[in-house]
Amino acid sequence: MSEVHRAKNLLDGGIVALKLLLPRDEIFIDLVGEKKLRDIFFAEARTMAGLQHECIAGIIESGEIDDILYIALEYVPRSLGSIIGDSTRIEVTRILGTSLTCDYLRQTLCCLDAVHGAGLVHRDIKPDNLMITERDQVKLIDFGLCKTAGNEEMVIPGMQIGSPFYTAPEQEHDPAAADERADLFSAGVIAYRLLTGRLINHRQGKIAAASRFNADLTKQWDQFLFKGVHKERSKRFQSARAMRLHLEDICRSV
Repeated sequence: MSEVHRAKNLLDGGIVALKLLLPRDEIFIDLVGEKKLRDIFFAEARTMAGLQHECIAGIIESGEIDDILYIALEYVPRSLGSIIGDSTRIEVTRILGTSLTCDYLRQTLCCLDAVHGAGLVHRDIKPDNLMITERDQVKLIDFGLCKTAGNEEMVIPGMQIGSPFYTAPEQEHDPAAADERADLFSAGVIAYRLLTGRLINHRQGKIAAASRFNADLTKQWDQFLFKGVHKERSKRFQSARAMRLHLEDICRSV
């Protein structure tokens, strides 16, 4: 539905990330409707413009030129997905040290605390949507699937909300019912992958303890991850702040 390119701002020479909605997918436009596509695209721009946080990529401007809709964003050259070698296939990825995992995950949870505090649910937390600056600062992007109060009419019928492997079970069944705990589930899956190189799959039964794949992990880590990715959302962390505080307790001993 959209493309993102590295581009130069002709006004100041700076580099931006340019997200474009191109009018060339006629089948998709016929299926969804041009107005709904425009509404969804600009709803993302408005959402990001309303969020001011150091761990959220800043929006520079949005608009339309020659029937091409665009959003110009703060440019960050690499994602967490590219760092660990994440892909659409189930395969073992690079394992990060506990110290770096603590840093990235703490920043992500601080960001989610701000997002949820604004009444939003991101619904697409994954490594490719966590950009990492040269100073190892996390920048959350892609609010195109974001849930806000009263915006469910923005959802395209039959469209998958979220990304395979990182979506909470309840979001797969009913995207409209997803709350902040769905985002926390995704953060838990990311933490598990950063520390073990592996994904989880509730359909395959009991999840293996992370310490089985990483000898540096303690039982505290196992307990944290089990709670973070629990199939039942009532048994997960109930807020990003609670999850972050538990994480910080573990990370003090790293």
